[in-house]
Amino acid sequence: MRPGQLHPNEFEVAILDRLNAAYPDLRLAAADLHVVSREFTGVGSFSNFLVRGRPKAERRALNIPAYVSIPGLVGDLGLVAFFEGDSLTIEAFAAGGEWWDGVFEGFTIYPPA
Repeated sequence: MRPGQLHPNEFEVAILDRLNAAYPDLRLAAADLHVVSREFTGVGSFSNFLVRGRPKAERRALNIPAYVSIPGLVGDLGLVAFFEGDSLTIEAFAAGGEWWDGVFEGFTIYPPA
C-alpha cells in the first residue's frame, strides 16, 4: 500500500463487507469512500473516510461481529465502526493491548464463535 492512497485498501474493503453484512441498511460501497486519514496507535488503527453521495447520517456506533487474524499476532483484532454525517471511521484494535504495527498481509476475517 502506498502512503498517499485515497481509496480503501483490501483490508478496509473486507471489513466494509462484514459491516454491510451486519447492517444491510447501510449499503456502503467502497467506491463511495474517500480516505481522509489513517491513524495507527500501536495497539490498533483508525481508518477515517468521507462517504460521498449519501444523505448525512445520525451518529451510529456499529459493532462489527467479526475478528481478524493476522500472522505474527498472538491474539486477534476486534472491529468497530462509527458513522456520522458524511464520515465513517473503522477501528481495528488488538485484544489485550498487544502491539500491532498496522501490517495486515495474510489477514483472515472470521465470525465470532
